[in-house]
Amino acid sequence: MSTYEPFPSGSDPRKVLGRKHRERGPKKHFYTFTDIATIIGASEASVRQSAKRGRFDVDDLRSVIEFVIKRRGLVEPKDPGP
Repeated sequence: MSTYEPFPSGSDPRKVLGRKHRERGPKKHFYTFTDIATIIGASEASVRQSAKRGRFDVDDLRSVIEFVIKRRGLVEPKDPGP
């Protein structure tokens, strides 16, 4: 009885399948309060406090990016109009 081998013995599936290979799943990225604090030039404690007060959701990348943009002053204030 032989065993099924989807790839030749000793071959690397990453080289055989290229970008389709998902042995470990998609690559995950992560960030910490320290990373956010460094980007905005604040202390880690103030960033933690901002998250606790609901100014951003640390589990939501979009929320974190919006918080960083606001804190860095990268967006012009909207004109309230006449």
